[in-house]
Amino acid sequence: MNNIKSKLNKSILKDLIEEIKSSSRVFTIEKGDYLFTENSPLEFVYLIDEGEVALLKLNKNNDSIELMNQQGGDIVGVDILFKNSLCDYSAVAKKSCKLYRTSLEKFQHILSHQKETSMELMRYLCSLLNQLESKI
Repeated sequence: MNNIKSKLNKSILKDLIEEIKSSSRVFTIEKGDYLFTENSPLEFVYLIDEGEVALLKLNKNNDSIELMNQQGGDIVGVDILFKNSLCDYSAVAKKSCKLYRTSLEKFQHILSHQKETSMELMRYLCSLLNQLESKI
C-alpha cells in the first residue's frame, strides 16, 4: 500500500486527511472488531490513523478471503459512494486501531467542494483496484 500512496499527490491526500480529521469523531477498536460487514448498509467512511484493517470477502463456500490490508492513512469504505448499495466486503481490525469516522454525506460534501481532491481520490481508488487485480 505504501507504494501506491507514494505515487499519488501526497499534499492533496494530506489535505483530505486533515479535512476528515477536523470534521470527524475519533475512536478506537480492538483486534477482531468489525467496522462493517459484507451485505450491510454503510453509513460512514473511515480514515485509519493507526493500526491495520483487513478487507474480507466471503467465497462460495462461505469462507472469508482476505482481499487486502489497509493501514495508517488509508480510507476505508469510500467505494460505496459510487454504488448506492450494500457493502461487497467486510472490514475487520487486524490489531488495535485508532480511526476517524465521517458520514458518507459529510465526505461527499468535502469532495464536492474540492475538485483536485476528488480527482486524487479517484486515482487512489484506481490504484486499489489495480492492486486487487494483480492478486487475481
